[in-house]
Amino acid sequence: MQYHQPRQHYPGDAPPADPASMAQPHVEVRPAWQVVAVRIMGEWRLALLTEWRRPRGGPWVAHVRWALDRDEEFAWAWIVAEPATLRPLRIGDVTLPGATRPG
Repeated sequence: MQYHQPRQHYPGDAPPADPASMAQPHVEVRPAWQVVAVRIMGEWRLALLTEWRRPRGGPWVAHVRWALDRDEEFAWAWIVAEPATLRPLRIGDVTLPGATRPG
């Protein structure tokens, strides 16, 4: 399995998944396509959560992507899923500059 984590880890960031536990068989794997807010590289970023995994004897981990360009360095990571650093979002939670709501 390819494994990645950001070059810089700041206080309050989502903890990276342990590479050794990620190499072990997983008890459960769930695909997911959900917009989330993730605390990574010192700030909150909008990201796409693409998969949940639970390594044997370990916590749930989440695969998150926060850049669209597949070749961009540090565009994704496996992180330990903790409510303080990984928050699900709904469409109504996201405000885009210049966007208007229907109705």
